[in-house]
Amino acid sequence: QESEGYIAARDGVRLFYRKIGEGPKTVIVPNGHYLIKDFSQLTDSNYTFIFYDLRNRGSSDAVTDPEKLQGGIHLDVSDLESVRRHFNIDNVVIIGHSYVGFMVALYAMKYPMHVERMIQIDAAPPKAGKEYPARLRVTDEALNAEINKKIAEFSREAANMAPESACRGFWKIVRVFYVTNPEDAGKLDDYCEYPNERTAAKHYNENILPSIQALNITNGDIEKAAMPVLVIHGTADRAAPY
Repeated sequence: QESEGYIAARDGVRLFYRKIGEGPKTVIVPNGHYLIKDFSQLTDSNYTFIFYDLRNRGSSDAVTDPEKLQGGIHLDVSDLESVRRHFNIDNVVIIGHSYVGFMVALYAMKYPMHVERMIQIDAAPPKAGKEYPARLRVTDEALNAEINKKIAEFSREAANMAPESACRGFWKIVRVFYVTNPEDAGKLDDYCEYPNERTAAKHYNENILPSIQALNITNGDIEKAAMPVLVIHGTADRAAPY
């Protein structure tokens, strides 16, 4: 069984969701438009999956009021709680990928009583900008230089392109960064059909990243998340240290 609709966040911003299944255990997946194609295959009679788009992302409302974006990742934590409350679910399993893997950890620290289990996939580190030992990170300077050169060249062309075309062209360049084998880059979708995704990088750099950089996560904070946690990370992940 499948349904979809919108959930109002505390400040009125509407979050798009898609609910699949009617199982007794509920799994909530933020940034759902990226993951629903693969994770919906895991649904069975034991689980209900709720995929939802973050504010200003995917099919959720485009937010033009700066005050409704300035909270950055803290607003995402609050929105996850709005989703849980909307469905009146006491205990949930949460799955987060990339910086959302960090966001669900913040949620688990703040609302541990509502998190049964947590899964983090290639999560961002708890301290933004921290330098990790070489054995814990992958730095491909040659690839970085090549990508930056292509972005600089493409940016001059993109100024005269339609937003969706510019988004697809940009993603075609940078997606190589997110795979081990460049030949696999074509397997990644660009999601540029969503107007919100065409400006996602701007939203991240101006709102999400500064809010993460301002955090000071302590061992005491982390200890609050005492539920079972599964951390999945690739040893060749260029985007985040492991």
